[in-house]
Amino acid sequence: AETSRLWEQQEGEHLLEKPAMRLQLRHWALDRLPAALQEHQLEQAVTLALSHILCSLRIADVAKQLASDSFLRLFYYVESARRHHFFPYCPAVQNISQWQSMLACLWVHRLSKYQEDCPESSQANMSARFGRRFVQTDMTALVAHWRFLQDNFHVLREDFLARAEKHDDPYYGSFAECRRRSIHLGFRLNLSIKPREGDEIDQTTLVYMDGLHDPDERAQMAKVTGSDIPDGAL
Repeated sequence: AETSRLWEQQEGEHLLEKPAMRLQLRHWALDRLPAALQEHQLEQAVTLALSHILCSLRIADVAKQLASDSFLRLFYYVESARRHHFFPYCPAVQNISQWQSMLACLWVHRLSKYQEDCPESSQANMSARFGRRFVQTDMTALVAHWRFLQDNFHVLREDFLARAEKHDDPYYGSFAECRRRSIHLGFRLNLSIKPREGDEIDQTTLVYMDGLHDPDERAQMAKVTGSDIPDGAL
């Protein structure tokens, strides 16, 4: 029944309900990667992000993830699929690095926003212009935040953990839940998850990226690191 409902969405009001637009997004995302992104070997990561929004969800759910100015919804769900043990992805997908996942999700999210906002008459000339802008703005900002996070990872994680609520569930295992509700996701993130089976899942990167959207959280992160947080929130 679920599969039938998904196929019923192939034509509709939302841009990605149109098969031609879905194919166009796939083409842009994979076949027109700027050289600066190709260096990071993103094919598997971009494919996973596209699979999530084009194949795994109903259009109403996809619209929610892409409507936000932030890529966090897409990154959260792709990271969940990539890292949680109950998603039996092949080794090539499971071996995607967190950096590759984050950069790929940002690329696909920004590309989908551009596709939605850009008049169809000018979409054919998209690749070079949009690619340059993405590298100069979004990717540059992401690199700055990634470097800051790597330099301050342990300090930030310890601060997040000290402010988290610890839980133990007989089915899911133990986890540390942030007390602050995510602005873009609408619920409280888990900083770490230790399932009954499998390795611990650390989500410090996700918690940091989410905290950039909260002025109080930015101030706290600057305080504990003793450093200025890079500009912007993605």
